[in-house]
Amino acid sequence: MLAWLVRAILFGGLLAFSLNNQHTSVVHGFFGYDWSAPMAIVLLVAFAGGMLAGVLALTPAWWQLWRRARKATAAPAPVPAPAAPVQPTAPVTPIDGI
Repeated sequence: MLAWLVRAILFGGLLAFSLNNQHTSVVHGFFGYDWSAPMAIVLLVAFAGGMLAGVLALTPAWWQLWRRARKATAAPAPVPAPAAPVQPTAPVTPIDGI
């Protein structure tokens, strides 16, 4: 119940933030390129771009972990049975009188 309350408060705060920032913002790019959009959209695009960059940066590590997990769950190679232990023999002592 507490988690849903926190989520509702967070959603309400973000909704109020986006409603208060509806004025048009201009993003100046390279070579004279300009993009005009509401501030909430600019922030959403920047957030989504950061998320995408993070996922792309972590992809090689995820692939490596996935390969390791796949190898670990594959059927292991059979382990050869250990050789039978050699029983030590008693030392041979000469018999007196022979």
